[in-house]
Amino acid sequence: MKKTILVAVALFSLTSLQAQFVINSTFQPMTYDEIVAPLRMYQQAYDEALNRLDSYIDKYAEAMNEEKYRSAKFYLERCIQLNNRFDGNLIKPKTLQDALAQCEKLIELQDKERAQLRNRNY
Repeated sequence: MKKTILVAVALFSLTSLQAQFVINSTFQPMTYDEIVAPLRMYQQAYDEALNRLDSYIDKYAEAMNEEKYRSAKFYLERCIQLNNRFDGNLIKPKTLQDALAQCEKLIELQDKERAQLRNRNY
C-alpha cells in the first residue's frame, strides 16, 4: 500500500515538473503602442463625450432662449447621463442638478400660465 502511494506521488510530481517548463520560449516585451492603447482609447472616448456635451449644452441654451423648457430639460438630462458615465468628471454634478431644478421650476410656471390661459378662454 505504501509502495503504491509512493509511486503515485513520484509520478504526479514528475508530470507536474515537466508541465511547468516551456520549451523554446522567448520573452516578448510589450511595445509602447500596446501599453498606451487603452489610454488612447479612453482619451478618444473622453474627447467625444466632451464634444457631445458641448452640443447638448448649446441645444439646451438655445431651447432656454426660446422658452422651450421641456426641450431644455431633455438636453439637460442627456448632459447628466453623459456626465454620470464619466463619474462626474466632465462637469460638476451639482451645477447640472441646480440647472435641472431651475428648469423644472420654469416648466411648472409655464404649465400654470398655460392653464390660466385655458381657463380664461373657456
